[in-house]
Amino acid sequence: MPARMITSLATTPTADRRPDDPKGDRMSRSARTLFWAAFIVVLIGSLWLLGGVLLPFVAGLLVAYFLDPVVDRIERAGLGRMASTWLVTIMFFGVIVVGIAVLAPYIQTRISAFIDKLPDYIKAVREEVLPQLDLLWRRLPPEVADRIQAMFTSAEGEGSRAAGMIADVLKGVMNSVMSIANLVSLILITPVVSFYLLRDWDAMMARIDGWVPVTGRDVVRRLARDMDRGIAGLVRGQTLLCLILGTWYSLGLVTIGLDLAVPVGMAAGILSFVPFVGFISGFALSVGFSLLQFGTDWHVIAAGAIFLAGQGIETLLQPPLVGNRVGLHPVWIIFALMVGGALFGLVGVLVALPAAVCVAVVVRYALERYLASALYDPRPAVDATVIDATGSPDACSTDAPEAGR
Repeated sequence: MPARMITSLATTPTADRRPDDPKGDRMSRSARTLFWAAFIVVLIGSLWLLGGVLLPFVAGLLVAYFLDPVVDRIERAGLGRMASTWLVTIMFFGVIVVGIAVLAPYIQTRISAFIDKLPDYIKAVREEVLPQLDLLWRRLPPEVADRIQAMFTSAEGEGSRAAGMIADVLKGVMNSVMSIANLVSLILITPVVSFYLLRDWDAMMARIDGWVPVTGRDVVRRLARDMDRGIAGLVRGQTLLCLILGTWYSLGLVTIGLDLAVPVGMAAGILSFVPFVGFISGFALSVGFSLLQFGTDWHVIAAGAIFLAGQGIETLLQPPLVGNRVGLHPVWIIFALMVGGALFGLVGVLVALPAAVCVAVVVRYALERYLASALYDPRPAVDATVIDATGSPDACSTDAPEAGR
């Protein structure tokens, strides 16, 4: 729910509260807890059962959410809501179509050229790279060689397990993507869903706000505002950052003449949405393909330097683009993406990060309430008096009675 909508709605007067009734309040709280628990269970079950047909609707919802601020700005400039929605929707999906039409033939050509040259690359590696690596290995002290061998053996086992987990996630995602029905619906239905949601977005948000229980409306508005800020900071900012990094990687690798420069750069940029995954995968692919194509010369160092510089760019741009409003640990982001992909396929991947932000906001609020409750500290609250160095209230406090009275 956009923060601007919540801010405007927060000024709406709330209904008069009924007199306190402890027994009735306890009963109502139990009923509310049961209702929301049942609602969450039904929602998760519905996602599980309908996951195969939800892809275009979830994609359309996300597109509408991220384009709504643009439509609002154009509407404030004087253009009507309907015309603004048409303009933004056509421009957004038009850019995507043109980008695919331009990049797809180029990427296909580069991949075909790489496959044609692959036998020559493998031959060059066998004749140039492997002898040098073998010579370097023979020069290492035996104990160092044994440690390196043990590290590679351990890493191979861990890597196999991690690769298996990632393969399961990717399998579920690809099953969702490659379904003909899903692909057709994604192409045809997503723009339609996005258009209608964008057109009616403000009215829908106002209606949803009206459905929130009156007794908890202030809390829900606060949580929704925090969720909106977190999602906007993470997804919008991180998407722009991925676009910048993908462009940097692609241009840098094209400059050094790598055949698969654009596919590797774009893949690294997209994977940069997950912390460290884009850098590690792009670094490994670019260095590996540079070894295949150029052998052991300066191109390998240049490819690695491009990705190291990309890390510096990410470090500089992440604070202004993403900011500190998200508060999600990188491990939590990776976990959310893997769980979403494993449970719901591509739909789960799309909603994983927004859901992770929402869960984090609720958890932080629950922790805040817990730390302020008697369950955490049963001692009575101390009045705001001046505390001296010994930790006792200062006798000179204005709230303390004067001596002799």
